Amino acid sequence: MDSIPPPDPLSSFTRLSPSVYLYEPLNPHIPPSAAVITTPPPSTIILLSWMSASPIHIAKYIKGHQTLFPSSRILLLRTPLSYITHVPNRLQKDHLSPAITAIQADPAKILYIHLFSNGGAHTLVNLATAYLQKTGSKLPIRAMLLDSSPDRPDLIRGGRALLPTNPLLRPLLLFLVYLLFFLTWLTHRPFGRKNIIDRARAGLNDAALVRREAVRCYIYSKEDEMVSWENVEEHAAEAEGRGWRVRRELFVGSGHVAHARVDSGRYWGVVQRVWESRDS
Repeated sequence: MDSIPPPDPLSSFTRLSPSVYLYEPLNPHIPPSAAVITTPPPSTIILLSWMSASPIHIAKYIKGHQTLFPSSRILLLRTPLSYITHVPNRLQKDHLSPAITAIQADPAKILYIHLFSNGGAHTLVNLATAYLQKTGSKLPIRAMLLDSSPDRPDLIRGGRALLPTNPLLRPLLLFLVYLLFFLTWLTHRPFGRKNIIDRARAGLNDAALVRREAVRCYIYSKEDEMVSWENVEEHAAEAEGRGWRVRRELFVGSGHVAHARVDSGRYWGVVQRVWESRDS
């Protein structure tokens, strides 16, 4: 007997490009629950997933936002491994063109950014750059969540981020992953080029790309083996010194992009409070 395939977690989304998906609520005028959100919701939430995140894992964050903000559109931007290894930035920005069109089609343009890991940070900087080039304006971000991001380049931590969880496959692929990173370093560092993590880290604190009025919150933990908490706090302090309003949420006992799983109540409470503290 044939097994029934599991439902597609992204079935309610329209795929606009290889990496861009859009959800539009059937009733965009549903107000948020008075017991949950006390201020007007974002018109569009932009979720930028971590590298190679599976739809079933992304769906948990989609559901959380739909619960808090049932009338908000959700723009999902995924970051496949190929974006990190060989797809040029020019082509990645081409893939993001439908996202820019979707943002422009939003009459309110009240954006809430929720990014994950270095992959999400990389894609946000590409989106902000492409949006500025096309429109001449910065992304209209009102608030931003940075979950497990950003780090600094690190061969060991980067290798952990790419390896599968299967203990039999990890040793087999470890050499290939480190070889890939070495080749990437070889094509960047001798020529003075920034790698994608350095570019993303700098771009997030570039006032030419990101509005200083947008409040931001860093969500991280000391137990994260893929992104250093010291590097996250260093970036937060730099942002604060450059004029951004910064919040920090240090979770205990949670791994990489796993803070919501360890303490869901606190996590979604942070999501709510950061939005409520945005600029009007």
